[in-house]
Amino acid sequence: MKVSEIMTTRLIVVSPDTTLDETMRLMEENRVRHFPVVDEERLIGVVSDRAVLRATGWLPSRVLEVFSDERDKKCVADVMVAPAITVEQDTSVVSACLDMLGRSIGCLPVMSGSELVGMLTEMDILALFVRHCGGGKFDTAVCDHMTRELTGISESTTLRKAAELMLSLGVRHLPVLEEGRLVGMLSDRDLERGVGSGRSANSTVEEVMSKNVIEGGLEDLVSRAAELMTKHRFSALPIVEDGQLEGMISMSDVFDICLDGLRQPEQVNLS
Repeated sequence: MKVSEIMTTRLIVVSPDTTLDETMRLMEENRVRHFPVVDEERLIGVVSDRAVLRATGWLPSRVLEVFSDERDKKCVADVMVAPAITVEQDTSVVSACLDMLGRSIGCLPVMSGSELVGMLTEMDILALFVRHCGGGKFDTAVCDHMTRELTGISESTTLRKAAELMLSLGVRHLPVLEEGRLVGMLSDRDLERGVGSGRSANSTVEEVMSKNVIEGGLEDLVSRAAELMTKHRFSALPIVEDGQLEGMISMSDVFDICLDGLRQPEQVNLS
């Protein structure tokens, strides 16, 4: 299977001088996390919601001025990643997935020579798994693939401590627990939103964590987890049984399962 078969072809691009306020508006309206940055019809970079979060806390400039007198990073050019890491449209999906996993990136602009023709995102890979592997040999219970040994934090943990934990553990999500029960989730995006909005490193996790947590069950199929992650646009799903956190399945876990299926095309429905 080639990248061109699953990539997103409805492209929304921004220019290097697009304001961050406008970029936020476009991301919210179109429910996307990455935009290709184009200058005179030439791809020059990629801007992500994480970069915008880090710079603004997802607050428009008129509100952000309350938190900071400095507005150095006003445009896409200040926060984009350049040059962009790209993939050719005839590259195999397996190779593209491995590239995304190896580089820890959430998207790849798809090229046909020098022309930008699409975007391959994490959500495209999740949708691929649901379409072609759902209900098949590789669609087993999440309890067979989830991470069971998790480090939890409390609502009173500081943002500094949470950031240090994420870095030391190499994770992007931390469950927030109260007597073993899941009361929230903290993602790296939540941290970046907090820092970008002017909160100090000594602020507590409770101020920025996600409290309305979507959960999965031990016997849910991986395709069900992938559907939830796609629908709600997040990259990890906590697995809860009888109110207790049992584990977590991540987008990377689903990628690995999807890759196993694509390497054995006779075992999946590629029609």
